[in-house]
Amino acid sequence: MAKELEKSINNERDLNYINDLVLKYESDRKSNTIKALADENELVKTKLEKNKLALLFGLLVIILVSILFTVYDRHKNLKQEKKILTLEQDMLRSQMNPHFIFNSLNSIKLYIINNEKENAVYYLNKFAKLIRKILAASSEKEIPLSDELDTMELYMNIENIRFSNAIEFKILIDENVNTHNIKVPSLIIQPFLENAIWHGLSSKEEDKKIELKVEKNKKSILLFQ
Repeated sequence: MAKELEKSINNERDLNYINDLVLKYESDRKSNTIKALADENELVKTKLEKNKLALLFGLLVIILVSILFTVYDRHKNLKQEKKILTLEQDMLRSQMNPHFIFNSLNSIKLYIINNEKENAVYYLNKFAKLIRKILAASSEKEIPLSDELDTMELYMNIENIRFSNAIEFKILIDENVNTHNIKVPSLIIQPFLENAIWHGLSSKEEDKKIELKVEKNKKSILLFQ
């Protein structure tokens, strides 16, 4: 009887031991599974972060390249436009000089013929000064606005001879415009003044006025009116 009881107790102990081993195995297996899943999840998160950074970097590169291309394209267009403007100004100068010089000399010659020596000398000096300014400016792509306005003042003085000085010419400069610091293509204003004279005033008998307004708009763009 005692042996059977002892045997039963031993069997129960063995069973409990086996159960403990099974429980420990299951617990370890679950822990390992959880750890493996956690490691896998961390790896996925790391890959996602890397992919996210790579995508962000790629977008930044695309944006940067687009900006650089836009700036380069705009710079190229502005350079081309400036080149065209320079060529147009050279053409205007080459067309204006012979025509203007011939007419100006004829106008001054009338003072000499009419024995108006003082007027002849006065306008010859003005004409000589204008020619010097035109020749000096012809070698420069841009000149100070103050020089351009001085040249236009002389130009109008000479042109006014043919109208018996009937043209009232004024230059109105906005206080926000610094004519010494701003540069413009030489003789850029002359074609507009010439057009105003011969298409606006030549047919008028009275009230011959030309006002040249120099101002800046809200975008700091120089305007001539």
